[in-house]
Amino acid sequence: MNDRGRIRAEDLDLLRERISIVEVAGDHLQLRRVGRRYVARCPFHDEKTASFSIEPAKNLFHCFGCHEGGDVFTLVQRLEGLDFFEAAEKLAARFGVQLRYEEVSPQRREELARKRRMQEAMAAAAAFFHDQLKNAPDASEARRYLLEERGFGRDTLEMFEVGFAPAARTALLTHLRAQGFKDDVLVACNLAIQTEESGVVDRFRGRITFPIRDRSGGVIGFGARRLGETDGPKYLNTSETPLYRKSEVLYGLDRAARSIVRDDAAILVEGYTDVIALHAAGIDTAVASCGTAVGAEHLKVLKSLGHQLIVCLDADDAGGAAAEAVFTKLGGEAERHGLELRAVVMPPGSDPADVASRGAEGFRALLDHAIPLVELVLVREAGRYKTGDPQARARALQAGLQHLAKVSDPVVVRAAARTFADRIGVDPAVLFVELDRVRGGGGASTGSAETVLKRASAQARREQQLLKLAAQQPELLEPHADAISVESFTVPEHARTWEALRAGTDPARVEDVELRRSLTAVHVGALEGTWDETAAARLVAAFRDSELSRRVETLRAELERAQDDGLARDLMLELQRLDSERRTIRGELD
Repeated sequence: MNDRGRIRAEDLDLLRERISIVEVAGDHLQLRRVGRRYVARCPFHDEKTASFSIEPAKNLFHCFGCHEGGDVFTLVQRLEGLDFFEAAEKLAARFGVQLRYEEVSPQRREELARKRRMQEAMAAAAAFFHDQLKNAPDASEARRYLLEERGFGRDTLEMFEVGFAPAARTALLTHLRAQGFKDDVLVACNLAIQTEESGVVDRFRGRITFPIRDRSGGVIGFGARRLGETDGPKYLNTSETPLYRKSEVLYGLDRAARSIVRDDAAILVEGYTDVIALHAAGIDTAVASCGTAVGAEHLKVLKSLGHQLIVCLDADDAGGAAAEAVFTKLGGEAERHGLELRAVVMPPGSDPADVASRGAEGFRALLDHAIPLVELVLVREAGRYKTGDPQARARALQAGLQHLAKVSDPVVVRAAARTFADRIGVDPAVLFVELDRVRGGGGASTGSAETVLKRASAQARREQQLLKLAAQQPELLEPHADAISVESFTVPEHARTWEALRAGTDPARVEDVELRRSLTAVHVGALEGTWDETAAARLVAAFRDSELSRRVETLRAELERAQDDGLARDLMLELQRLDSERRTIRGELD
């Protein structure tokens, strides 16, 4: 017998009758009605168009892109990483159905009862703390701080059930014991702790409390802020418990989830009061991590709701360090999850709560100027080096390339790379050549600064020369044009220019400013040297040799990582073919 037993069939039937898959999916997806169905972009794979479809009458979903499908239980399991029992319990709590189990082992029955009792204890503790904040004489300093210093309204404190933990060692214990809660349950919840000198005492004492809730709104933990200069850390948080795993929880997400889906973006702030202030001001997509840095599990949760995460940062060095820490740790992870990281910097001396207290308009104006987080990180990287020194410039280039390689959006990369190149005094084309090498798997170029910059500069000049030849003497390149593709170029702007030249585009009719400038530059710029059919053929051969060398380097890196024998064999054969082609081309150059 499965020790978890099974849920009574009549309870599941009742739950299915009450559940609305549209309501559940709407917490995670931007749904659009099409006839009797609803459609959305699939949360289980990256896509541009909506292939995820919901049939409300049957509480079923199916994605015609990745073929994932099932009922509402399957949907919640996949979206939130739950098993069937956890998903059923979550839905039952939301839709007001009491699930009864049968054929349950005694151990499992005890676990379920204990977990339910822990949930009840957390809810009772939150209510007790909140009542203390409102009515207790010794909470006057907490009320003054929240109402006067922070400027929160009483309705806002009510909405978030902000509370106060009395300084007495057993105030909460005494209250909860009177309601029938046992000490072992309270210790398991981390509402109480066992000490050698005093036995069981309250975990939180003399602190303002912020209930931390799960997605369904149930209290699972607390963040607690000290008052004044008393002993202990400024913030004390619930430790890991069967209910609370800080690596997966975001403060305020229970209120923000639907709004994040609506805006397709979440705002990440540092503290509980920042979240409360923003929500009170009408910025209802704000969340915060709970006593830990944002991690991969947090990103998975946020990606299920939206495609953009805006990180709020201080204007000082600590804010810059935080930006770098977030991007270094999570840039690649965010890219894998399809989550765009952006940053907004607060005015000097202000935090998000300060800005929000002056009105939502000012904060929204800051959001309007949010930039890709990688840009902020690159500006900080460039500031570390004296860019007049070639060695320092090369070090800055290589450090920046590692950051840029984590971003795939070509628009973001192009803008960030140009800003970075300008700050370190490097031709943007040189930067793109090196970025292509890093993305190929070979890593940034090794060797002296001069070697790095000269190698990249040579490739950039070769591409520019070929484009000028195509614009000014196209008849010389025409016999070789089929050997050159858009993918042959390492600089994105060069690839776009080649494509436009091959299409016979008139620069005067191009609306894209960057492309128009690039086209006019190759049409008007001086074509160095004397050109005939032989010189053109040698340029194309050198261009192809460079392209093949990059592909060989990429394949060798893939071969080193290959685990499958069949894949390794295919890569080896392709390497041999490319190497043979490269030797032939080099023979033409000799």
